[in-house]
Order: sequence, then structure tokens, then C-alpha cells
Amino acid sequence: MRDLGFSARRFLVFIGASLSACLCISVVAAQTERQHYMLNLLQSSNNFRVRAQAALALGTVERSDVAVRALTAALRDPHPSVRGSAATSLERLAAVSAVTALRARRRDPDAGARSAVIRALRSLEQIRSNSTGIEDSRIDSSNRRAARYYVGVGTPGTKIASLDSTTLQEARIYIEAQLAEMDEVVVAPPGESNAQVRRALRRNGLTGYFIDSSVVSIDESSEGTRASVSVILNTYPERDMRAMVSGRATVPGGTGDFARKLAMEGAIRGALRRLPSAMMVSAGR
Repeated sequence: MRDLGFSARRFLVFIGASLSACLCISVVAAQTERQHYMLNLLQSSNNFRVRAQAALALGTVERSDVAVRALTAALRDPHPSVRGSAATSLERLAAVSAVTALRARRRDPDAGARSAVIRALRSLEQIRSNSTGIEDSRIDSSNRRAARYYVGVGTPGTKIASLDSTTLQEARIYIEAQLAEMDEVVVAPPGESNAQVRRALRRNGLTGYFIDSSVVSIDESSEGTRASVSVILNTYPERDMRAMVSGRATVPGGTGDFARKLAMEGAIRGALRRLPSAMMVSAGR
């Protein structure tokens, strides 16, 4: 009886441990399934209220790279409620890697979304500034292993008189935001000294590049607005030229400031699509 009682106790302990393990697996699976469901709603729903709720819900689950990327992309959603919800969730998740994208949305035309963006940006910049090591704090620890390139961005140049400095600064921020969404890329903060760049490269084992760009042309006609840009890939901090890529985009039937902005951003996206290949070739990969 004694032996039977001991065996029974061992069996109960085994069953209890097994049930606990199953419960943990079930919880993790449920969290993953919920995240996938919310990601699908955020990226595919035609109802802005559904997208906004999905963005908020993603801020309540465990942070993942795919969720951060989806929320970062949602900062450009057509509806301000979704943009504001995405910014709020990025703040909740302490997604430091989204700082550059949030900076690009600091002038969101909607007051509510703009407020959420600025609040999230301040919070994440504070988290980053409290990190140990000034260079290491620029790279989110969750992405540090995957990063390969440390990329600085200059303000675009142009010979087009109608493009003022504010428009060109916004274009630089847009380039930074596009780079921040690329795999293996860490965007360098502006105004670094050569010594700071070299320390960041050395400590994190990265290859440095600097992006110079130019708005070559913006033409308006009865067919719409067309823009052309060129992007130069330089080494960083030396600024030796390694490659040049170009992009063109047209906004059919559109004219005016907004159409010009859309055409310019489309041309920038077109040029930057070729950038990862250019960086790989330059780095000898």
C-alpha cells in the first residue's frame, strides 16, 4: 500500500506538471493566434474603426518584430484614428525602433493623431536616452543582432526654386522613415561627428553608409504631376560614393502642392527599392 501510495503521488505530480506545461503552451498559442488575427484586421479591414481597435489591441500583447512593423506602417494609415492608435501601441510596447517613423509623423495634419505621435516619440526617446552607451542606445536591442548597416541621411538638394527648405526637410524625414522599415538597417541620428559614427560602427559591427539625394525634376501637365529623384550611396563617415539609384513617379490627373508631394515621395520610394542591393554589392556580400 505504501508503494502504491508513493506511486500515486508521483503520478499526480507528473499529471500536475504536464497540465501546467499544456496550460503555458495554450496561453502562448492563444496569444500568437490573437496577434495574427489583429494583424490581419489592421492590414486588411476596410473599416477604420476595426483597424483602430486592432492597432490598440496589438499594444496589449507581447512585442514582436512583425507587430512593430505593422504598427509602424499604420502610422501612415489614411484615417487619423488608426494613426493615433498605432502611435499609442508603439509607446506601450516600448518600440524604440519606431522612433524615426514617429519623427516623420510629428506634423500629422490631425490634432489627435499628432498628439499621440508626439507623446509616443517623447516616451521612446526618453527610453533610448536612458539606455547604457550612447551609440548602443540608437539600436533597439531586439534588432541589434539582425542589423548590418548604419545609415545616415542628408537633406535632399534641388535646383527647383519652388521647393523650399521645409519641403526638403520633410523629404529627408520621409527617407529616414522608409529606411527604418528596411531589414538590416539602423538609421543614424542627424548631426553626428565622425568619431561618434566610427564608435557606433565598431561597437555594433555595422557597415556605414550615408544617403545624399536630389530632387531632379517635378513637372505638372494635364496628365498629372511627375517627379524624378536621384539617390547617392556613400560610405559613412568618409562619404566616398559607391552607387547611384534613381526613381520616378507620377500622380495621374493631380496637380498642386499635395500632388507634388505624393509624386516626390513615390519617386523616393522607387529609388530606395534599389538601395538594399546596392548596399549588399558595396559591402561585398
